[in-house]
Amino acid sequence: MSWVKFYVKTHNYLGLGLSLFFLLLFGSGIVMMFVGYPIYQDLQRFPDLPSLDGTSLNFSVQRAFRESGLESHPLSIRLNTLQDRPVYRFEGSDGSYRMVFADNGELLKEVDSSRARRTVQWFMSINNIEGSVRAHGKMTDVDAWTTNPSFSGSPHWPFYKYELGDSEGTQLYVSSETAEVFHKTTFWQRF
Repeated sequence: MSWVKFYVKTHNYLGLGLSLFFLLLFGSGIVMMFVGYPIYQDLQRFPDLPSLDGTSLNFSVQRAFRESGLESHPLSIRLNTLQDRPVYRFEGSDGSYRMVFADNGELLKEVDSSRARRTVQWFMSINNIEGSVRAHGKMTDVDAWTTNPSFSGSPHWPFYKYELGDSEGTQLYVSSETAEVFHKTTFWQRF
């Protein structure tokens, strides 16, 4: 008789514990349906860029296009800054980017880890962020914060991932194609 009582009590307590666990799991699923995925959109990104100094534009867009080496008309042309220098960003028909600095016509051939680190340091300085920079290296595979459909097939891959030692726990993803901060997440967005 004591074994029967033991099984009944074990069944009751396990049922209660597992019910609370599944209730918590169900509740977190509802929250995940309504909490947005962290995306660093253009409207958030543009205020983080310094204003463009028109006096430093020494190259016309036509001249810069010739310097870019693209053979066909670009899909898009953007003029903005890269670490306080004006730059033309030409998107080729294959989705790749070519960048020509508008102050001296220099073609940016490659975005390496040192260029990406300078982008992060520049981002920190214009946003008054204090803290250290820790590099995670060049990402060749997605992580939990780059699985969004807007990243799939993106020409900005692979990213350089950096963790800032600031109070918000910020992580930055720098494009290896354009040297732009393409994605930004904070601790609370990742929580």
